[in-house]
Amino acid sequence: MIEQIGVSLSFDAFYSTFGSGQTSLTVTVDVYKNSTKIVTAASATEVGDGLYTYTLASNLNDGEGVYKAIFKTETATVDQKHLACAWYVGKAGIEYLDASIAAVKAKTDNLQS
Repeated sequence: MIEQIGVSLSFDAFYSTFGSGQTSLTVTVDVYKNSTKIVTAASATEVGDGLYTYTLASNLNDGEGVYKAIFKTETATVDQKHLACAWYVGKAGIEYLDASIAAVKAKTDNLQS
């Protein structure tokens, strides 16, 4: 996923046992910015049906890079104990995504078909 610098980042992970969502787990999250750990063993929140979430505060999203979250549980019965997801922040012109649609339209109105 891609996002801009300075906004909160929501990471999600789905835990299953034999393919079915696993509820009532204790799940922690480590977050890395590039190769530097910026969050250690934060608590994930259970959404339901095996889905767990963690939101990285906007002040920790302070620069361009790849923000990776590793969700961890010690429950032995899940299909996979560690799950990963990532946000790409400030990459490939993402900082321009908030340009107003009107400004873009004004620049393209004069194009000839």
